[in-house]
This record gives sequence, structure tokens and C-alpha cells, in this order.
Amino acid sequence: MHKSVCFFLILFLGLSSLKSQNFPFQLGNKTPEITFDEIDLSFGEEPNPTIDLYNKLEIGNQKPVFEKEATYPNKKRYLSQSGKIEMAKVVINPNVRVETRETLYYDQYGWKEVRLIHEKQKVSMMGFNQMNESFKLTIMDGENLATVDLEKLTGGLSKNAFYEDLADMTKAQEQKFAKGVSEGMNVKTEELSPEVVAGKTCQVTRVNTYLQVDTITMVTTMYQWKHIPLMSESKGMGSVIKEQAFKVEEGNVPQKLFYLPEDVKLSKFSMDEIPGLDALKNRNK
Repeated sequence: MHKSVCFFLILFLGLSSLKSQNFPFQLGNKTPEITFDEIDLSFGEEPNPTIDLYNKLEIGNQKPVFEKEATYPNKKRYLSQSGKIEMAKVVINPNVRVETRETLYYDQYGWKEVRLIHEKQKVSMMGFNQMNESFKLTIMDGENLATVDLEKLTGGLSKNAFYEDLADMTKAQEQKFAKGVSEGMNVKTEELSPEVVAGKTCQVTRVNTYLQVDTITMVTTMYQWKHIPLMSESKGMGSVIKEQAFKVEEGNVPQKLFYLPEDVKLSKFSMDEIPGLDALKNRNK
């Protein structure tokens, strides 16, 4: 897979799960004055409490998450067949700080994933302070997507809006897609020297986003190993974001993670509700 396409594929598969997570704030206009080195991600080395909660569930009779069994393209999304990655992420804007501890299991060269996510949100606005905490399980299985609240045992089902288009692309179509998205989002990419993250040598790509001519409004640096993002740093548009992997292990994935207790209630929603996706998809046609 073309490396520029890989970057945008990561972006859009992330968008597919964002809709169901009810992101709690709008980005502020002023980006916080904080460096990436000042962001402490050491909590990523601690045990993930969402795994403990998942293991305590009364599994009982399990059922497949999706009605239709997934099929997988011959194309590899990742260049590693299966494995487990421990990660931490911090998002900071003028009013909100979000800390996320995540355990990722991937299989079928990235077309099958489970993410166990523990998130803490601190909202500070006009003298008002509020702390929120959530424990979630997200699943991607081919074109199928699901997000589950492990406390409420409820969640949502959807289809990956870009799966069919991206899975069947030729290399020429991949390059055309990357060019169309770059122009549509007004971004420019730059390849930097490789760096080591969590013991893995990563390709490093810097992406500058321009919302105004000749004015950089967002700078993102992504570190990828075998097309898997192991670290990213992003600053601009009112937000500072840093994500980093602490442990990477290649090997078999527990398939039980792709089944849920039968009393989990899942509702369906459409990715068509995300504004602008159709326009971006159509740019490569």
C-alpha cells in the first residue's frame, strides 16, 4: 500500500469510530502553549483498567457481534499479520484534557481489530470543573464496526464508509486517492528520517494542514512501523495531541474478543451522518 494512502487510511478508519464515541468538546480557537516533551504519557506503562472490567463481565452465552461474517481483501492494511500494542494518548485544548489508555489487538493484517479503551476527561470552563471516565471496547472486522460501553453494556454498529473503496484500489488508484484527499483537505506531506518507537524502527511523516493560503493551521507528525501508527504528535486548531506506543508484540490474538455477552444491546447508525465523507470519497473517482 502506498505510504501516503496508508496515512489517510488510518485517518478515515479513525473517523469511522469517532461518530459513536460522542466526543465531548469542540476545539478551541487558541492552541495551548505546551510542548510535546511536557506531555506525560507514563500512565501508558500501567495496567489498562478496561481489560480488568472486560474480564469481570459475566460472559455467559456469547454471540457474534456482526450479523454478516466478514471477508478480507488480499491487500494488507498492516505489514504485520497479528499482534498487540499498548498505547497512551493525551488531548489538550483550552477547556479540556483527555487521557486515553488503549490496548490494541490486530489480526488479518489490520482488517480485524479490537481496542480496549480507558478514557479520563477533565473539563474546566468558567470556574466549572467536571471529571468523566469511560471504559469502551471497539471492534473493526472488515467493513463492520462496533463500539461498546462496557459499563452500560450498550453500543452501536455501523459500516466502514471507506472499506469497499480502499480495499479494492490499484496502486494507481491509491495514488490518485491520496492526491485527491490531500487537495480536498489542503495538506502537504514530508518524509523525515526514521526513528525508533517502542523498540521498532518507524517511518516518519510530517503533515501540514492549511485552512488559509500559506498559513499552517495544523502540524501532525506520524511514526509508522509496518504501516501501524506507533506515535503521533499534532498541534494546531486549538488542540495539542500526543499518542505513543509503549509495548509492541507480534503474535496470535484472542478470538473471544470478537464475541460479546448476548445481553449487550447494540443499535445501528449510518456513517452517512458524518458531514463531508461523500465529497472526499468522490474525489478519487
